Amino acid sequence: RKGTIRVGSDADLIVIDPKKEMKITPENLHMNCDYSPYEGLNLKGFPELTIQRGNIIVKDGKFLGKPGDGRFVKRTARGEAPNG
Repeated sequence: RKGTIRVGSDADLIVIDPKKEMKITPENLHMNCDYSPYEGLNLKGFPELTIQRGNIIVKDGKFLGKPGDGRFVKRTARGEAPNG
């Protein structure tokens, strides 16, 4: 159900600005942690829009999602069909 853009699929999409440059800080990452091993790295190309199951959850660096929106997808062995 992941990785396909079609009705009934669970495709999450990210729109990236390939020219945007920024430095990684804990403040501009959306995570429940105050540290990243990538902190201080300068990047060229950064997400502008993140869509999860048809809902915009990050736009222009602002998190718009709600706690509990995520869903765990169990990893499967290569070639094995995922459940659900």
